Amino acid sequence: MYLKLLEQNVKAGILHLHLPNGRHYTFGQGGLEAHWHGGDDETMLRIASDWEFELGETYLQGRW
Repeated sequence: MYLKLLEQNVKAGILHLHLPNGRHYTFGQGGLEAHWHGGDDETMLRIASDWEFELGETYLQGRW
């Protein structure tokens, strides 16, 4: 679910998503690059469900 959201919404720059299971995904085309070392599936689903709140909340909880 969250992979599809990132694929559809990363429009500017490139986002490299690194997951704890060793998987790596790249979204976007050209421009500045960012590397995000994401959390487990539960954390990523929380962020996908309410990114405006959960992105900061899960970061403060040390989940990514």
